[in-house]
Amino acid sequence: MRAFLFLAKEFDTRMEWLQEFRREWVIFFFLFFTYGYFHQGGGWNQNSRFDQIRSIVESGKFEINDYMVYRAASDLSSQPGLARFSVPPGVRLEQIASIANTGDVALFQGRVYPNKPPGTVLAGVPAYMVIYQLERLLGFDPDDWWTLTINAYLTTVFSVSLLPLLCVLILGLGLLGRWCREGVTEGRDPAIRAK
Repeated sequence: MRAFLFLAKEFDTRMEWLQEFRREWVIFFFLFFTYGYFHQGGGWNQNSRFDQIRSIVESGKFEINDYMVYRAASDLSSQPGLARFSVPPGVRLEQIASIANTGDVALFQGRVYPNKPPGTVLAGVPAYMVIYQLERLLGFDPDDWWTLTINAYLTTVFSVSLLPLLCVLILGLGLLGRWCREGVTEGRDPAIRAK
């Protein structure tokens, strides 16, 4: 009987803890869905950054020469697909936009780099590293059109979408908790009390 009462008390304590954090979870999932819903898709800006994320994770290089030129290709089952090619040697900067998925690049000693600050790329590397390793275990081709699209989306969601979400939760809920502890729940508004 004592064991049952102990378990019931433990259960009640845990349920109170869950109810206390229910508000935080609702806010977390609402913002996570909102941030994840608005995905820009491809474009020169996004492609140059995602090319560099792939290059860092897959080959350990900062240049994106091997990750920005794709052509339609068919495999043996006549399914349409993509084939990745390196930027041809001796290419000029003006020619890159006509052969690559981005023109937002800088050319230095035959190597192509995005002309973007590296912050979002570095934020995306850990997320893509996890995604890439899972795909390797499952046997997915990272150069497949569908896989590229999903990878860009998931990398965005778990990097640049997750960071502001965590900041909102830490700052917002921290301030809300402080505000509640200072007497708002008892009807004493700290802003009025300070005047």
